[in-house]
Amino acid sequence: MASLAQNNTEDNQHMTFKGVPIDGTLNEYVSKMKQDEFTLIEMEDGIATLRGDFAVYKDCRIRVATLKGKDLVSQITVDFPA
Repeated sequence: MASLAQNNTEDNQHMTFKGVPIDGTLNEYVSKMKQDEFTLIEMEDGIATLRGDFAVYKDCRIRVATLKGKDLVSQITVDFPA
């Protein structure tokens, strides 16, 4: 399942995932997610893979990706357990 959204408010608020604004560098975002009890599995080629709970699901895999050629978080994908 995929979901895309834009925020067109005048106060320039960023979308959030688990209360963490989707902005900044990959390292900054991963650091904030680790504070929310997510575990970093790997980080490679502008994509960080973490494991943690999302909604009512335990042990989800979360992928955080950056823009091509830039270290700026742009996409988050959640893989739910089987």
